[in-house]
Amino acid sequence: MSEEILMETAVATVPQWYESEYAQNTYELSLDKTVFRFCSHNPLTPQLHLLHLYMQNALGRWRTQMPAIPTPRSLQQVEEEVAVRWLENFDATVNWNKFIAYIEYVRFRTYENDRVMINLVIGAGDGMLPLSDKTIQKIVDPLSSSQQVYFRVDRELRFLDYQEILWKEIRESSEYKFIPAFLEPFASILQEGEFSVHLTRHGDIFIMDSRGLITANRKGRWHVYDAQTLKNSVCGILGNITVGNNLFELMFNISYRRHGALLVYDPAHKVLAQVVNPESIIGGASPSPDAARAMLSPVIREIRLGRTDRLISKKNLFLEIAGLDGAVIFDDGELLAVGAMIKSHPNLGSYLGARTIATQSAYRYGGIPIKVSADGDIQILFESSDHNHRASDAELTFM
Repeated sequence: MSEEILMETAVATVPQWYESEYAQNTYELSLDKTVFRFCSHNPLTPQLHLLHLYMQNALGRWRTQMPAIPTPRSLQQVEEEVAVRWLENFDATVNWNKFIAYIEYVRFRTYENDRVMINLVIGAGDGMLPLSDKTIQKIVDPLSSSQQVYFRVDRELRFLDYQEILWKEIRESSEYKFIPAFLEPFASILQEGEFSVHLTRHGDIFIMDSRGLITANRKGRWHVYDAQTLKNSVCGILGNITVGNNLFELMFNISYRRHGALLVYDPAHKVLAQVVNPESIIGGASPSPDAARAMLSPVIREIRLGRTDRLISKKNLFLEIAGLDGAVIFDDGELLAVGAMIKSHPNLGSYLGARTIATQSAYRYGGIPIKVSADGDIQILFESSDHNHRASDAELTFM
């Protein structure tokens, strides 16, 4: 049993890897007689192939280090090792273990009863005093709580400079990038070969480069991101590249807001026909919005996730709308319903929570639901099929 838990823990660090009976691409980890099979929408990239090989080679060592009954902390150490290995693929000259150890140390400290936040930019140069020096912590702790203030450090966490990002320097990329909205200021100033490390008020850790997020630790769990293949997986699930590209950014921004939401892609309007509060319907063939939705519908109906360019101008409007109770249902051309209540599917099993019941029902009616929990977890339900068109239910779960 401990071998299977180890393998499941390692695989779960890569968001686009999932379990299913049928899939286009299947891989495995094995130790003695235990085999753990997992799937991917796309063949492994060279970097992911190396990470898979590293996991396979480390399994025996991890097992010897594991207590008889694996604990959350012992499994988190496995995840952290995978995260460090992934970071070393981007730049092995950075002492990633030192950075993670420092952030973990700061993570549980407070200043004036507030959790300490910190922003670091790793750049070229050689500093002198390590930022982790215990004699300077009372001064350092409160000095980078703003999302535009940071310490510039070298690859050994030694102090180089204390800087501010000016408003005129901040620009939102016109390209699809895996960058949380609240980290856009840092994405604007990072140069090639530089990295930023962030500890947020929620205790989350984010590490990114100029191209986007590389790894994150949320709720104590490490995840590594190959942004391009993760985005391609979302596009493959939805069957629409443009909708997938736009949703890829939106669902993570909803997650980082720590506000639950249910988004349902419904191109055939099968889920729309199962909405029990018709006043939530603002689009489709028979809109019947209530006064509030009728007032807003001329604006929000123009939020087209299937448009050919990147959704920028109305992105924040969508994020606010997604926070309403109920589901946001949409197709390629428009938003169909806002705050929709979906009728429970007659073949639904036993589930806890209204949003979970609505998610499962939407999937069974023929939609593709994306559920974001208030804790930040993201779950996408979909049908996974192999080259012989055999299919099975599957889900991507990540944060």
